[in-house]
Amino acid sequence: MRNTPWTAEIPTELVIEVEASTRPIFDLGPRADFIRNEQLLALFGKGKTIRLSNVPDRMHARCGRSPWTLEFEAIRAGELLRWACTAGLVKRCVVQGEKSWRLLDRRMHFMCIGAAAHPRAICILGPNRDPDADRLIKRELRRRERARAKLIADNRISIERMLNGIGRDDPSMEVPDELAHLAVPGIARILELRQVLLDEVEAHRELTGIVWRARVLAHDREVSRPEPLPISAEDLEAFDLIDF
Repeated sequence: MRNTPWTAEIPTELVIEVEASTRPIFDLGPRADFIRNEQLLALFGKGKTIRLSNVPDRMHARCGRSPWTLEFEAIRAGELLRWACTAGLVKRCVVQGEKSWRLLDRRMHFMCIGAAAHPRAICILGPNRDPDADRLIKRELRRRERARAKLIADNRISIERMLNGIGRDDPSMEVPDELAHLAVPGIARILELRQVLLDEVEAHRELTGIVWRARVLAHDREVSRPEPLPISAEDLEAFDLIDF
């Protein structure tokens, strides 16, 4: 049944057909509810309602960001709206005679928990809220903070190693343009920014790369990059959660 072609050919008609269908929607894995919740908010944008005529283009522009066809995006949108209606996040309505959908709550109702290797979505708001949500949220926030702190510490060690190498081989190396905003009048050498750079690791995720590139460009030759410390997928996921 899943492989049976959809009968509609026009994108808007595809949205209606898929949204009203009883076919299983595409399996996005254990994070599915969280992913669809994000897609739903992107689909509606700042609006409270969305008309059928706007759905395919809006889905393609806000959620697609890919070479997929409008027809494919219409299928995605139909599944998304069906999921949202079932989850109680959206209500079917009519706006000026046109089939439409109204967003009932702009808050995220689902949260992704667990390390990148074993993520899953839990419901944290609404009537379907996980009865264990409070405990799971607290545990997840502690996990993210531990991973964030570990990644920052590892990056600080990498910066320290590179600065030690600069002090040994290139003590007169100037502050690169990418780090000029951290310098103050009278400071020309990157080593004079040592403490500033170490302090900035937490706020600047690309700092290790900037220092390394600056060293390469300063001498127009290959400079061996220090061996990176092992960083797990969990660490990288946590660093992505920092609001830069």
